[in-house]
Amino acid sequence: MDTRENISQLQQFREELYWLLPARRDALLDLLDALSGSPYAHSVVELSLSPLFRREYSSISDAIDHVFQPSSPEKADEERWVWKKELARLIGRCLPAPRHRQFWLLGTDGVPIPRPFALRVYRKNRGAPSEGKTRGAVKPRRYAVSCQQPGL
Repeated sequence: MDTRENISQLQQFREELYWLLPARRDALLDLLDALSGSPYAHSVVELSLSPLFRREYSSISDAIDHVFQPSSPEKADEERWVWKKELARLIGRCLPAPRHRQFWLLGTDGVPIPRPFALRVYRKNRGAPSEGKTRGAVKPRRYAVSCQQPGL
């Protein structure tokens, strides 16, 4: 596959992912770009400072909070299952064929980690972290660690 085909495939993936996200699409794709382009970022604050993330820091948690929005509480489980299936189908089309099994085995650890004293950075502009003022979080924060390991 040549470079043009790779770029075309990536553009198609991003377009399909964009329409699969129910809300905050632009912010979520910016976050995905920042995660992809900042492999050594140690915090959400560092991701928000990435030139690939074109929004304010607060939009990260807002976007994550709205990754999935059911039409009603009664339909939440069914709609979440359908949404996850569509997302897995989209990602699965981009994976190469498995070598050792007839399927890919993906594991995710989404254990929330309490961070009651996590710091937030307040900035007037999108300059370097040293330009912002840091203060303790007003309310306890919870962060989740996620890791996917294909093809065990």
